[in-house]
Amino acid sequence: MIVVGEIGLSRKEFLHDIRLWELRSIIRGYNRRNREMWSAIRWHAHINMLAQNGSKWMQENGLTSPHDILPLPWDKRQRIVSEIPTDDEVKRLQEEMRQLNMQHKSSEE
Repeated sequence: MIVVGEIGLSRKEFLHDIRLWELRSIIRGYNRRNREMWSAIRWHAHINMLAQNGSKWMQENGLTSPHDILPLPWDKRQRIVSEIPTDDEVKRLQEEMRQLNMQHKSSEE
């Protein structure tokens, strides 16, 4: 169990002393520390590869950022959240919703 083994809580603390909201905070903090560690590792890898191979080689091989060298699970979540639909996509979705609403209204009658 990660809470007892990795984080270092005793079994007694985990089973009897910790409330659910406290446990969530503990796990979030643990994950945040791991995230920072992996981000630092990724930067070190990028700098070492840049020093060994040069920027031209890195660009030729599509390794222009630390994210290209070592993609991490939370990178994808951030990219998805940051994608903003174009005006055409918004108009298309609005039209689809309008048509679905019309179909729903006509099926109720």
